[in-house]
Amino acid sequence: MNLAKTIGAHALGESVEEVSEEVLLDLCQQLHNWGQVLRGDDAQYLKPWENMRDRYLLSAIGGAIGGGMATSIPGLGGVSREQIEDLKKMDVK
Repeated sequence: MNLAKTIGAHALGESVEEVSEEVLLDLCQQLHNWGQVLRGDDAQYLKPWENMRDRYLLSAIGGAIGGGMATSIPGLGGVSREQIEDLKKMDVK
């Protein structure tokens, strides 16, 4: 198994998961706002799409770092020490 591909796959997967959580949060807040409008409530509305680009980008970067680290550190992500040594032996150019 190529450890570099494994780390990349886990980083990508975690990145997608974190961004999807942000999208779900925004959708839930928007649904809440629509519910407030339908009830005729004049309460303060949530701002679900505010700073969307920054939040999604930070979630993606944080997820990629976290997913890659959890995979590359033995005991955190189920990667053995042998796989770590294989990665160190690879000739990366």
